Amino acid sequence: MASTQENNSATTQTSRQPMKKILAISALILMTVCSLSKDVCAQSLFVWGNVKWATGNPAIGIEVRLLQNNGMVKSTAYTDQTGSYAFFGIEGRPADYDVVAYSRGRVLGQTRVPAISPGGQVPEITLTRRTLRVNVVAAPETVAVGQKTVITVTVRDENGQPVPNATATISAGGGKFLGPGESYDPQSRLHGPYSATGNTDTRGIYTTSWVCNPCAPGYGLRVEGTKDGYIISAADLTIAIK
Repeated sequence: MASTQENNSATTQTSRQPMKKILAISALILMTVCSLSKDVCAQSLFVWGNVKWATGNPAIGIEVRLLQNNGMVKSTAYTDQTGSYAFFGIEGRPADYDVVAYSRGRVLGQTRVPAISPGGQVPEITLTRRTLRVNVVAAPETVAVGQKTVITVTVRDENGQPVPNATATISAGGGKFLGPGESYDPQSRLHGPYSATGNTDTRGIYTTSWVCNPCAPGYGLRVEGTKDGYIISAADLTIAIK
């Protein structure tokens, strides 16, 4: 699971001050340089900002991308213990860029960089507290060589409500994931593909089947659930071989 847990606000409030002082000093130096040399300033802009949860606590370890208006990624940073990030050495006007917060490639929040001065603070990005909860079961959990097991993934939100159209990805270190309705010969070699991906239905459920031949004594399967606007969630499943 992505490590995007909220920290205690009292602790982070204290630790936020050094970062802000560093950025403030850098901004002062840069504005002084800009007043003396427009050429240097044009190649030395930096902007910074904060990402927080709806509770007000800093969002830690969030991937933040600086995107040009054409959608190209100019730079990537990660928020620190105070939820702060900074982009240095950008070219052109800050207003030519967007700042987008991600978790494992999924968009969590976005803001347009305003016409700020060099070293200016970008409007704070507030992330809606939406979390996926993944549950996975296999029937049966213990199989013989060449015997199929049906894997059911259920994705819910933090309130226990089903999440439709979430992407579920299941991976294993061996065996074979079967496609919908796919037949197979239990006596044949059954290895690969080693992962399966699909979307949950209106009940928040995705199912697939897995089989192996030859088999190890057991397999650990990893399941991840993702959806735009949600923090990624994961779960593990062990399948034993008779």
